[in-house]
Amino acid sequence: MAELTRLTQEMVREYLEKGFWTSETMVSAFDRHAIEFPEDGAVSDTGARLTWAQVKVKTDLLALGLLGLGLKRDDLVVIQLPNGVENLLVRIALKKAGLLAAFAPVTWRQTEMTQILERLDAKAVLLADEFRGFDYLGMLAEIQAQFRAPRVQRVLVVGDRVPPGAVSVNDLMDGKPETSSDCLKETCYGPGEVSLLSISSGSTGNPKVCEWPEGAQVLVGKEIAARLKLSREDVAGIFAPVGGGAGAMVWLAAAQVGCRMVLSDSLAAEVLLDLIERERVSFMGTVPAILLRILECPNLSRYDLSSLRVIRTGTAALSPSVAKEAETKLGCVVAPAYGSMETVSISQAGLNDPPEIRLGGAVGKALPGIEVKVVDEASREVRHGEVGELWVRGPGTSSGYYRDPEATIRAWGQLGREGWFRMGDLASMDAQGNITLLGRKKEVIIRGGNKIFPAEIESLLCGHPKILEAAVVGVSHPALGEVPCAFVIPRTGQDPAPEEITAFLRSRNIASYKLPERVVVVDEFPRLESNKVDKLGLAQRILAEQ
Repeated sequence: MAELTRLTQEMVREYLEKGFWTSETMVSAFDRHAIEFPEDGAVSDTGARLTWAQVKVKTDLLALGLLGLGLKRDDLVVIQLPNGVENLLVRIALKKAGLLAAFAPVTWRQTEMTQILERLDAKAVLLADEFRGFDYLGMLAEIQAQFRAPRVQRVLVVGDRVPPGAVSVNDLMDGKPETSSDCLKETCYGPGEVSLLSISSGSTGNPKVCEWPEGAQVLVGKEIAARLKLSREDVAGIFAPVGGGAGAMVWLAAAQVGCRMVLSDSLAAEVLLDLIERERVSFMGTVPAILLRILECPNLSRYDLSSLRVIRTGTAALSPSVAKEAETKLGCVVAPAYGSMETVSISQAGLNDPPEIRLGGAVGKALPGIEVKVVDEASREVRHGEVGELWVRGPGTSSGYYRDPEATIRAWGQLGREGWFRMGDLASMDAQGNITLLGRKKEVIIRGGNKIFPAEIESLLCGHPKILEAAVVGVSHPALGEVPCAFVIPRTGQDPAPEEITAFLRSRNIASYKLPERVVVVDEFPRLESNKVDKLGLAQRILAEQ
């Protein structure tokens, strides 16, 4: 099996003995629902709709078909698929077959895919034939023609166009089994095994490959479902890439209670609003950037959103002003969450949390079993309310970087029980355990010796009635070291002047050193695959202009 880079077997036994991990897996949850309510809807997208019984049959067939192709347990499969029913079916089937899944962003092209295929020594690639006009099969053919590493053994395709030598995923799911599905009980991943590799280029451009143990995935899913009071009667909208944190957390939580999941390969506001209305979505998981698009939709009032009960946001910080606006316009509860590739999901605001917590910039309390502490520059824990760097560990987190113990030690300090993951985020924690984020540690701007937290200024800027979204970055200054510069996206039909924005900040009675040296109004921000703002790109724009 894939090694747990950071965890010892003693830690695994402890997690099981304390009940953080159990014999339950994502597969056993899906199979249980297929027995208890086989004809209920399980998953749908714009073109397909399956019951739990149908999901069971298709994932069994796909798992058996993959093993029948000669793939062996723990062989690594790189997947590149958009949001859709097949994405979830592939996830479950690979877990059943005991094949290690590594999901690459659908936005990656030849350079990034070549790099990750070489690095992971993938035995198979599973991808869409095309999506949004891009030819993924053509890209793979170019990679294979130039590949320096051993070629992948199998190419698996979702779609109608299957080239010679490749295998249709749909044909495998619609075929007839040559062996009994009972053999999958022997191959299926257990709670103490790595069953998923989460991949992201992050903000540095160097891909991060994080191990997600099966037990951690189940634990996080159960606890998010509990915080948001999900039940079988809910309908979960996965309105963010399911390969990223915000989308992944929705399916992990929904699968625990057996509620129907709705996916969309388009994240356009009108498409999502139509799905909420038509499918009666009650639980929606998304990221702040997509939520902002929905709130800005000029036809928002035309949609019947009465089914919507709760919106979970993750991946990036949610501005308090946006959270309040969402609750007012959409008539539901907004529950911010927090996590990372390395820590899966750390905290989650709950339905019982008061508005001043949920809508005041906090991201809730740590999930059960997750240990958090806030430390100063000397790694000493600070008092409640004081600002420091957030450190995290526990059974709901990653087990390290895949096949990279050195990088794992750099990130966690050490392997084993005593390691803490350094989040790189500045935060404070109150006496009740509620965590409030203040931005990335490396993004703190020091202007003439005074510290400026970009998140504070961004939150104030988003309170301006003409501003939709804001990002504050630091740029070098010959005398002061660094100065803040603000980029803002105006609301539809608005055209705020930089002077007006600066005057608005002055009216908030903040220290003068926090005022941006420059305000730039733009139509959109450069973004990373996770939909986070690419602040490095914004800072480089200022430097290029200078």
